[in-house]
Amino acid sequence: MVQLKSNGKSGVILCECNGELNRNLDFSSLEKKLNELSTVARVKRCSRLCDSKDCADAVKVLKKSGISRFVVGGCGNDTLDTVLRDTLEKNGLISRVPGQPRSIRLLVAKEQIPQLD
Repeated sequence: MVQLKSNGKSGVILCECNGELNRNLDFSSLEKKLNELSTVARVKRCSRLCDSKDCADAVKVLKKSGISRFVVGGCGNDTLDTVLRDTLEKNGLISRVPGQPRSIRLLVAKEQIPQLD
């Protein structure tokens, strides 16, 4: 079980999808507004979250910031899902049985997961 130092806040990963989303979104303004929210601990922008290295860097930054949950803003393609799942597993936050559907287990202690009202 992973013991996280949680501050009860969220982390946000903003993926620019290799510049594709910059055409329609002002990431600088979005990042600034998110950082102003009292419920957000850290915002991490990356160019390509579907890239294993970019994804690992983003997850490590957020993991160190003491967040209790995170939100991903970016494209929703299958590559991103696979890379993010593999990165979470390598960082000890989830476990799974490859090839077995619905086998993902959260490795964070139950008492560290915030209760929803």
